[in-house]
Amino acid sequence: MILESAYALADYIIENCNDGYFYPPIKDLKKISTYVATRVLSKALEDGSATRNDLKNVDLQNYIEKNLWRAEYLPCKYAGDPER
Repeated sequence: MILESAYALADYIIENCNDGYFYPPIKDLKKISTYVATRVLSKALEDGSATRNDLKNVDLQNYIEKNLWRAEYLPCKYAGDPER
């Protein structure tokens, strides 16, 4: 899976980064992460190392996009000085 992720990243750079980047720009991080995760999950399903049979006929990119972790922070409120 590590090799597949490396191949996916290399393929992404070749296909999408024409400015001579060694790594893709950080602004594309979400898109790249989805692309790499899709390739890795596809490979895991293909070689049998993934045991989930419910993903075999699923649009993996869409599945990953829907289940991607998103940082959601609640607002913080100052509670006052605890020494008082």
